[in-house]
Amino acid sequence: MGILALQGGEDVKTYSSFSVRTVRLWEDGMRGYAVLNALGNLALSAAAVGVAWLLVA
Repeated sequence: MGILALQGGEDVKTYSSFSVRTVRLWEDGMRGYAVLNALGNLALSAAAVGVAWLLVA
């Protein structure tokens, strides 16, 4: 959390954009795409954390 605070507002915009896109897909009746979008974002985020962990360790 401390790292996000240091990076400024860019993370907030990225997260907000992801949220808006996912909610819009859900509201438009494309629930499968909304779930896929959320799970894909989670998987890519976890992969990025894993790569960072390997680089630091």
